Amino acid sequence: MLEKLIPREPVKKRKPKWGLVLSGGGTKGAYEVGVWKALQELKIPLRGISGTSIGALNAAMFLCLDLKKIEEIYRNIRLTDVLPVMGNIDPTKDVFDPSNMRVIAKEFFARRGLDNAPLRNMLKTHLDIEKIYSSLLDLGIVTFNVKTREAFELFKEDIEKDKLIEYLLASANFPIYKVQNVDGKSFLDGGLFDNMPFNPLIERGYTHLIVADINGIGQTRKLENADKVFLKMISCSEPLGGTFEFNRERIEKNMKLGYLDTLKAFHKLFGSYFFFRRPSFNDLLLKFDLDTIWGLETAAKIYGMDRYYIYQAEEFLDNLENLYDATERKYMQNSSTGLWNGVGVDRWKKILAEFGLTALIHSFTKYPVSRTGPLAKAFPDAADAANAIIALKNYRKL
Repeated sequence: MLEKLIPREPVKKRKPKWGLVLSGGGTKGAYEVGVWKALQELKIPLRGISGTSIGALNAAMFLCLDLKKIEEIYRNIRLTDVLPVMGNIDPTKDVFDPSNMRVIAKEFFARRGLDNAPLRNMLKTHLDIEKIYSSLLDLGIVTFNVKTREAFELFKEDIEKDKLIEYLLASANFPIYKVQNVDGKSFLDGGLFDNMPFNPLIERGYTHLIVADINGIGQTRKLENADKVFLKMISCSEPLGGTFEFNRERIEKNMKLGYLDTLKAFHKLFGSYFFFRRPSFNDLLLKFDLDTIWGLETAAKIYGMDRYYIYQAEEFLDNLENLYDATERKYMQNSSTGLWNGVGVDRWKKILAEFGLTALIHSFTKYPVSRTGPLAKAFPDAADAANAIIALKNYRKL
């Protein structure tokens, strides 16, 4: 009985050890720059980073360069920075776009693989090797031995300083390149073994992992000790483009999206498709229910409203209402001149894309019973968007 009265010492919880996992995916890696920006803002105490392919290159940059410099590198990156100069190729499109594939295939077979010298030069120009090794953060990379078909999961202390760039190139040696030879071994992209290398960090005792998933090509291993590890997945909320797409607008959007998606993953931003800080989202909830807010976001998406932005509540509603009003005016002008007359599949597709939602809103307004009718059931998202716009207009009348 006395033993029950003696207070027990509290069990000491193991201090969290946070790590960041960066997956491979070519120029889609710009998204990971946005993730890194958000994590710095959130002040999460990261102890290490593991990466594959572009994830490995990003990890090395994160250890030795400030954020503005990394963003500058991505904003100015060109096809010729990572691949040899080639003939008739459109640098604004993905390398694997059908219009470019013929040139790439010809070069690949003629040279038995492309030379990664441009990428090597780029890494030598920007990476500060001494800073990487003096950083308190762990750096882990994955590459794949072609001959033995074995993975090499290496941390920076496993690699001699003068060979780090060679091993980074080995991790990012996408199969369009010639094999990367280091220390008498031949390597290809680490994504052939593990494109999302969380297990190397887990084996090092990391308990909390943040994983940036950019939907890159490659294999993903089973998560070891899944029941003992906290895992925060940050997944891109829209397609990030091609693996080797050097379109500057796309790269800029991907950086912004990585930042916004990460803040939303940590509950600092809210919304289903657009982004709001908590006070602004609460303001929307004071005006509308969740279903109506979802419909308003769907309408804003249909009308092409910019989503790479953090909105205030009234700002979002004003922008959406202005877009609807402008489209409605155009719709009414065209209706009076025979908008719906004529035939042709392409013509009707264009009309529906531009005015379909506006026409549905008019129909629902004039015939309220149609809000739950066959048309609403056939196009539920558009119906939700139309009902939400009607709710917004009614709110403005209060």
